[in-house]
Amino acid sequence: MHVNKSRKSAIVLALAVLLVVSAVSAYAYVTSSQETESKSSDNSTTKPTSTTPASGNSAKDNPKTNEDTYSRAKPDPKVDNIELSATQDDSNTVTIVAKLYGASDGTCDVAVSNGAKKVSKTAEVIYQPAYSTCAGFSVEKDELGPGTWNIKLVVSSGSNTYSETASVEVK
Repeated sequence: MHVNKSRKSAIVLALAVLLVVSAVSAYAYVTSSQETESKSSDNSTTKPTSTTPASGNSAKDNPKTNEDTYSRAKPDPKVDNIELSATQDDSNTVTIVAKLYGASDGTCDVAVSNGAKKVSKTAEVIYQPAYSTCAGFSVEKDELGPGTWNIKLVVSSGSNTYSETASVEVK
């Protein structure tokens, strides 16, 4: 009878070890799958080819590096690496906002024109995890007057230069 009890204990112990090994293996598999999916989704979102590096070569001529990938706050991968917008508030101030994807440092130069009148400003790039932004631009309506304001933003980050244009109707 003592042998039978010993054999039952050995079977129970073997089953417990097998259960623990299975649980650890399943956890490792799930964790590995999630990391692989995360890496593949990071690599599938790359800067659009419309950006032009400072050297003047097209992005197609430059090999992809880790600096060429980034995550976006928005799921649309076709948005340019700069989202530029301008709004006029009630106090006759036009605020220019830029969301920069792929730039973590550098400078932002904005030129705003309305006919022959022109205003230029410079600000630093402010890094944020989802996207970076320019430190901020505000232009008073009195500086350029009412009409269609044309805005050109040039961002210099590392050895790359990116640009985007927009326009806003100022009343």
